[in-house]
Amino acid sequence: MAVAYKNDTESALTNLKNFKGGLVMRKWLLSLFLCLALALSAKMSWATTEIALDNQAGGAAITYWTCKNGFETLVNVQNVQAVAVAAHVVIFDQDSREIMDFTVPLSPYDNWGASITCEDGLIRVNPVASFYQGPNNGSEPRHAPTSAVEGYITVAVTAVDGCVIANGDPRDEVANPACNYNAQGGMPNNGRLPNALILRSAMVNYQEGNAFALNSVALVNFVNQANNFRCLNDDNAGNPTVQNKPADDVNGVNIGICEILDSTNNNFTIGSANGQYWARYGENEIVDTSFVMIFPAMGGNNKATLNIYDDNELHQSAYINASEVENLSLMGPFDTEGQVAAFASGEIRLAFAPKYDRANNLTNDNDRANELPPALFGFSLVEGPNFVDIYPIVRECFVGCRGNNCAYFGINCPGNRPAAPAPAAGGNEGGCPGGICP
Repeated sequence: MAVAYKNDTESALTNLKNFKGGLVMRKWLLSLFLCLALALSAKMSWATTEIALDNQAGGAAITYWTCKNGFETLVNVQNVQAVAVAAHVVIFDQDSREIMDFTVPLSPYDNWGASITCEDGLIRVNPVASFYQGPNNGSEPRHAPTSAVEGYITVAVTAVDGCVIANGDPRDEVANPACNYNAQGGMPNNGRLPNALILRSAMVNYQEGNAFALNSVALVNFVNQANNFRCLNDDNAGNPTVQNKPADDVNGVNIGICEILDSTNNNFTIGSANGQYWARYGENEIVDTSFVMIFPAMGGNNKATLNIYDDNELHQSAYINASEVENLSLMGPFDTEGQVAAFASGEIRLAFAPKYDRANNLTNDNDRANELPPALFGFSLVEGPNFVDIYPIVRECFVGCRGNNCAYFGINCPGNRPAAPAPAAGGNEGGCPGGICP
């Protein structure tokens, strides 16, 4: 889907490149970003414990950031509830190393926005003004040393106003261990975060006049786990070495690999349950395609077969070994540019090999039916001289749960799940009022 054609947005992008002026500029850019983001359909996931829906708020979320090739990233966190909340923001590099983290207070229906830039060996976060005053109000500019130029951002609800005193300021709750959702505190509501947040990011290149935007992967009914929670075997020797990393800190909740499993630990809720995806591409002398794939907290060594089909169903294949945040040019896996030139546009099918053993089958390492592929989300980026198109990477099969009742949805699913729960009386899907599970 096109998100920034020059002939559609020429005047706006001209203003964007020429516009100057501190805080006013940032607010104007964030307004443009929101317009771009709302124009896109989101790629969401079924969440850690129960359910996620497209364009639905969650208790936690994950998105992409980049400073590559002249881009900067605009990020926005929206509180959709009528109560103030605190959101814990963590910025990771391409190897899941934390660059910085901080907590942002959000008043009812408030939003927080910032630009992310990279210069002189630093990443800089420059927010807009905050509703709140005083320390830790969310508007403080931040910077940290890093050589990274891309990675991912996580956000999670850390506290909700009213646990200490209902004064409209969630910073009181962040400071109280009994009211903070991190595992070092009291873990209110058994660690289940309220579905209060929408996370968006937009990438803007002022020099070229290009921009693209996306909604995040939302984790709905997300349950925070203790830091020592172990869930999977990642060495194929029966050793449950994968645990909830990175650890929660005193400020708030971090999202770990174990927390993106479904409620029975059988499948990752992000990504495709069968490890297979589809993505659109376009390629010629002036148009290039790259695939941005994020494997949050999964590490590298994510092996896949790429099958490329043009619009006439001609076929080629190649192999990749993807890092934790992979920005892969379509030309990269293929030997020569001439190979792809005949494939001007079409689809890529990505099939990822198993990487983990399920927790309930640690000793049966030769049974591929009980192994898990890595989880990913991402998009293909088609760039030309005056435009950028973004296409979500589409999952073939995903899992959704209601409590411990989980089911597959999609095509080519592994098949060892029970059928989806029957609609409740009145036609509600899966027994959830209005089709939305609380």
